[in-house]
Amino acid sequence: MISSALRRRGARRDPAFAFRLKLFFLVCVTIAAIYGAWSVKPRILLIQGGPAIFALVLTVLAS
Repeated sequence: MISSALRRRGARRDPAFAFRLKLFFLVCVTIAAIYGAWSVKPRILLIQGGPAIFALVLTVLAS
């Protein structure tokens, strides 16, 4: 679905699609950090989740 949308519209031509794509991947990294902190080591949330959450907040504020 994502690859067909990229071919049809392209992220460069559609800023709304590019924004949704950024949010999707930043949320995926944040969820992975939360799961890693819960299952392995709490420090993972700081190391992996910190920058992802920071980037997520800045991306939302920039829109």
